[in-house]
Amino acid sequence: MVRAAKSTARPKAAVDLGELIKRRMRASAFTSQSELARAAGFSDSVVSALIKAERPIPRATVQVIARTIDPSEAWLAEVSTHWLAAKRAWGDGKALIERPGRELASGVRELLVAQQRAAHHLPYRLLIDNVPPLATLYVEQDSSEEVGRNSPGEMGLGPRPVQDVMHLHRNLLLTADAGGGKSTVQYHFTAESADWWLTPDARATLAPPCGWVVPVRVRATAIASSVLAEAVAETVHAELHEYLDVRIDQALFREPPGAGIRWLLLVDGLDEILDVDQRARVITALARRLEEPENAYRFLVASRPLGEVELGPLRMAGAVHYKLQPFTAKQLNTFAGSWFRARSGSGDPDRFIQSIEHARLNAVVTLPLLATIAAIVYEETGDGELPTSRAGLYREFFRYLLDVRQSYFQARRKLLENLSDYRHGGRLADWLFENISDLLESMAVSHILSRDDFGAETDRLWHQAVNWTVANAPHPVGDIPRWKEYVRSLLIGTGVVRLVGDALEFVHRSFAEYLAGGWMVSEWLGDGLTRLAIRRVIDQLGRESVRGSVFFALGRWLEEGGGIHEPAPLLHELIKSKGVELFGITASLRAAFSTRPDRSWINRRKSASPRYGSAGRAIAVKARTPPAQSRP
Repeated sequence: MVRAAKSTARPKAAVDLGELIKRRMRASAFTSQSELARAAGFSDSVVSALIKAERPIPRATVQVIARTIDPSEAWLAEVSTHWLAAKRAWGDGKALIERPGRELASGVRELLVAQQRAAHHLPYRLLIDNVPPLATLYVEQDSSEEVGRNSPGEMGLGPRPVQDVMHLHRNLLLTADAGGGKSTVQYHFTAESADWWLTPDARATLAPPCGWVVPVRVRATAIASSVLAEAVAETVHAELHEYLDVRIDQALFREPPGAGIRWLLLVDGLDEILDVDQRARVITALARRLEEPENAYRFLVASRPLGEVELGPLRMAGAVHYKLQPFTAKQLNTFAGSWFRARSGSGDPDRFIQSIEHARLNAVVTLPLLATIAAIVYEETGDGELPTSRAGLYREFFRYLLDVRQSYFQARRKLLENLSDYRHGGRLADWLFENISDLLESMAVSHILSRDDFGAETDRLWHQAVNWTVANAPHPVGDIPRWKEYVRSLLIGTGVVRLVGDALEFVHRSFAEYLAGGWMVSEWLGDGLTRLAIRRVIDQLGRESVRGSVFFALGRWLEEGGGIHEPAPLLHELIKSKGVELFGITASLRAAFSTRPDRSWINRRKSASPRYGSAGRAIAVKARTPPAQSRP
């Protein structure tokens, strides 16, 4: 008997889906199948199979590719219709890609439970008492692709939520200024993912919120001194130990968390590796991991902007660079509403927004951390008045932390009780409280101005603090048992530093920058903007690790001058300087100055210095009057 030949004709519905993708692709910015595959985070073979419609592909994969071409709801609905028709035409044949399993490896559930428990807190939970949960306050920010010479494809897909971007690319580089929301985004990812994996009803939906991954944070400073799996385990223990029932072994992170699932390593604080050579080694090591076609990891590397050259290896390795966008006016309103609803009776969101506008802080509070600080300061002032500069906001915030907050004064009473039985104990306790600002400033200066990697010695900040008290206390501290522990407890009680694992660290790097800026004012600008002071400021602006403190120093110097101090001589020299790359730092300089622009001088500088026209215009936008000798 002759057996009939099996038909190889493809069902019409499948062909229609392939044609639909091809037509829309030709109308989009994608010029090749490989470019589309890279943007969607799939291999060329997957996209090729979809376009050729050789077999039904999981709907999640089809929608990710479709969303890459065009994120509009109408387009996704059209694709879904064709996908369903294709699936019916092919029946229940084996999919081209095996659907990821939903069973997780042993030990992953314990990690997810800890992440879910931690989600009730902001990453900076020591800032205030009774802080609302992260899920209550989180406002989704947009991100936009940074297209440069090291950016594969140079597509520039436009602003979109960070979570959507995770579905478009395998590996991401996410940059933002200090307080821009990088860490908060990462904590949100871990919380959202933990909820999905631990909730049976949620797992019945199409796919996890960040894709088929289990997000877990890893500190870049840990990578600098440990192998990757050990660095992940170290970060988990440092940040989640109070929420864990059992210690997570590093072996868990050497293998995928489940069949068809990867770890999404959320690398944070790359810029906090202060030693440039060591940071370069970490970037190179991460780039090599990104280039590996098959491993257990995807990456989202978060950092302050470090420059295209320094971050270039990550981009060349395939990490697509996105910049986290600041709050829009609508998002700021959403944050304000969530904040004051969660902290009932603490203030009115509409009046808060009005006070921001009155103080001309709109551009400053677009950063999530600054919006949070502004809300706290607004609550504590009582009169609805806010400072008119970023430095002023930090000044009032530190006043709240050290002079108002009740939990800090409770720590003071406890310390007095503990030391009262020792000779000079009461005097030392009072002295420590009266000089806590000087102690914190000393710690900040050591942290910011040191050229060594701060993560090299885990207890360095604590030891530096203790050594300062030994050198400056009015009475010997050696006779008081556990003096070191008392100092550490009091520092944690300020809310400026926190304990991570066994080490002290500043709650946010910008806190250290603000404090170090105060030292710079007294040491560098005490005699005004002399030629030496101007040269020193310009030289320090050339050091990326110190630049944030210089901005704070300039802002604090202007504030302390009460309108007398004049920044124009410094701005004039900056525009002439060839030793500092002005582009990229101008926005921060504008934020440091609270004076109004002299438009005529800006125009004159533009015509007189064409090379620095745009930079000079941006830097000078807050200067009132230039020095007489600078006028044409």
